[in-house]
Amino acid sequence: MRRSLPFALAAAALLCGAEPRVAAEDRPRRGHAVVLWSFDDDAAAPGFAAAAQDLGATAVQARSDDDVARLRAAGLSWYEDHAAGKGVLGLRDDAWRPRWEKVWEARKDPWPPEDVRARPSCLRDPEVRASMASKVAAAARRAKDGALWVSLEDEPASAVRANPLDWCLCERCCAAFRGAARKEFASVADLNRAWGTRFRSFDEVRPATIAETRAACYDADESEWRLGRWFATRRFQDRSFAEAVGELVAASRREAPRTPVGLTGTQFPSAFGGFDYAALAAAGMDFAEPYDAGVATAVARDLLPAASLVAQTVFPSDDLRVSRWRMWRGIARGADASIVWSSRDALSRSGAAFARTPFGDALRDDLRRLSEPGGLGERLAAAATFDEGIRVVVSMPSIQARWLLDSREDGFTWPRRFGSHEAAHSTAIASRNAAWAALSGRGARFVDAGAVPAAAKDAKLLVLPDVIAADPEAFRGIDAARIVADADVRFDASGRGHAPRAAGRTDRGFARLAQTAEQLLGPPPLRVRLADERGKPIPCEVALRVAADRVYAICVGGWDVPSGDDGSARGGIPAARVTWTFSSGDGRTPSLRDELAARDLPRPVVTADAAEPVVVSFPR
Repeated sequence: MRRSLPFALAAAALLCGAEPRVAAEDRPRRGHAVVLWSFDDDAAAPGFAAAAQDLGATAVQARSDDDVARLRAAGLSWYEDHAAGKGVLGLRDDAWRPRWEKVWEARKDPWPPEDVRARPSCLRDPEVRASMASKVAAAARRAKDGALWVSLEDEPASAVRANPLDWCLCERCCAAFRGAARKEFASVADLNRAWGTRFRSFDEVRPATIAETRAACYDADESEWRLGRWFATRRFQDRSFAEAVGELVAASRREAPRTPVGLTGTQFPSAFGGFDYAALAAAGMDFAEPYDAGVATAVARDLLPAASLVAQTVFPSDDLRVSRWRMWRGIARGADASIVWSSRDALSRSGAAFARTPFGDALRDDLRRLSEPGGLGERLAAAATFDEGIRVVVSMPSIQARWLLDSREDGFTWPRRFGSHEAAHSTAIASRNAAWAALSGRGARFVDAGAVPAAAKDAKLLVLPDVIAADPEAFRGIDAARIVADADVRFDASGRGHAPRAAGRTDRGFARLAQTAEQLLGPPPLRVRLADERGKPIPCEVALRVAADRVYAICVGGWDVPSGDDGSARGGIPAARVTWTFSSGDGRTPSLRDELAARDLPRPVVTADAAEPVVVSFPR
């Protein structure tokens, strides 16, 4: 006999020991913070605060020289912006573009001159770190009086977003790389066996550049590839970035221990840039605002510490329906704060008077629902993310190996494989998107590959999207029937190529993943069907939040509107009416409330515009 819907949800919540993500005693605000990113002269105008609050905003960003007492007097909170200073943790165009020209000219050189390998500001330079830490400490001293969070920097990276660069491999970093190798290996012979290299001493050891690795790989069969030094270099650069962030997090936490601290404008997990969220979590970061390519919002939600704050930025689009759809998709993926870009897009100004623009009008009702006391945002924040025990693996070595495989088609134009291109064309991202599309309604959670042995003990289903680099020991003791992969493992964890091996069930493209989950776990708690006017099914994303007495379902159409690495949206949503149909897992008719329309539904069917989100709740 199938269990009733409320019982199934209660059992799943007990299974995962879920707690609300935001603890009241650790956060300046409860609920969903809405920030209007504001230009200086707008924020200082007499009518600005009232216009921002009418829009639904509760806060703005504050630079180091802004008067936050004035903001508080106007009834607005704030977050500390660019706390580490501009242009160091996140390089600006005038710093990196001239250097990039040198990278382009030296793109065939296996070991180019130091000024090509060196980041404009080395994040291992003690003076650079000390200068940033001093600025962060000053920002944090102010933040402890009520800031939402401390943003160390916007669009930071070990190099430039997720662009393919060897930065930083200056002589200081190369020395640190050799030091790390000495600690890891007892002898240079052990290192050579692991990496497939021929160094005669540790003094000869150096990182692997992109050009050198590509040249070595593409003349050999994949089974002969030796990626150990490539993996070690990528890991070293990720750790260099994480260590710098960790020092700044510590500087902030000494002054404001209860204020979340992290980064805005972060990227998807990638071969470049430093966006290993497990490493950033280990560094103590507990705030992130990812650009949501490659399901980065959900990855950050799951890999950062459990009480972390995850924000999103809502940008204007040519089709304003897309902006609203993206905002709710971000909430479904785990965003519990929204930054609206910007005061000049959501508002128009004449002197000291402000009026809403069409973009502001499109978001106003939702923003007010999210930010008002006792409103929908507060109720969603007090609910736990549903979790059925499905774990989706993020493997940084696999992502790094996949970049090499994907970039073969680029030839010597590989430096132009920017993060914006990767966001739309990466095979690893396509695989992760496919897994998410199949499992979002079942509370799937991402887990770092390094945590698989521990996470697998309680996992009901282990999903491996494009996990092509792993050791068999990682899955030892796990029932193979509970492992689903869409690609064969082709490299061990040391980067040694071998014949393809299946890690579990193989499901190319994850075409059967939803059915596999139902076979193993039973029916989903809530069946959601989206169809066009002719009844043709349309993919959709569903996120369940479990509160004490109700369950909330955030539903958005699964339209192909990808996000770039700069947060921009490309693509559109058809101007059409669609129908949402709901039923419980055992086929019964649930008693639903439409949370956006604030009404009980007479039947479990909602007809709406194709881009319109649907948020329903039902008794637990």
